[in-house]
Amino acid sequence: MKLPLSLKLKLATKNTLRIIGTKPPYTLLAVTAAFLMLTVIIWSLNYQLVGYILTNPDMSPWQKLRFFSYGYEALFTSFDSLLSVSVISLAFLFGVNIAVLVYALRRKTASARATGTSGLAATLGILSSGCAACGTSLLGPLLATFGATSLTAVHNIGAAFSLLGSALLLYSIYKITLQTSTTA
Repeated sequence: MKLPLSLKLKLATKNTLRIIGTKPPYTLLAVTAAFLMLTVIIWSLNYQLVGYILTNPDMSPWQKLRFFSYGYEALFTSFDSLLSVSVISLAFLFGVNIAVLVYALRRKTASARATGTSGLAATLGILSSGCAACGTSLLGPLLATFGATSLTAVHNIGAAFSLLGSALLLYSIYKITLQTSTTA
């Protein structure tokens, strides 16, 4: 029997909340994966700066911690930017997706398609990260090759990539949790 889409969405939402909300190991996994994805998005293109800060003997551990915490602070305090909101939502959904994916893999109900969608979404998130103005975005040089020279255009395209990644993650979560509900 084929279920209507509205019922499938309710079922997927219910299963996601059941997995993440009532099983502490999966909640912790979701939070940890979201934080790690956010860390990758924020710092992946500044790895030389990260290395310099970590090995700088003139900075105290407190100064180093403050430096890194500022990267997260800046992202969470600039909600006026579509890119910030899209990156945060992508990281959050990535964490939820990893948790439901691990849950499904442990129950042997995850499909290869849903797993592949998760990887594609993460790749889009990393591609869209960074600052086009300071040259730490992978999209900047890539889009300049195709004629996009406006920083505003690159910034908006970066946000669009993050939103596309978020949509793919939502689809992946939907498919995975539907698969787990048929075997639960």
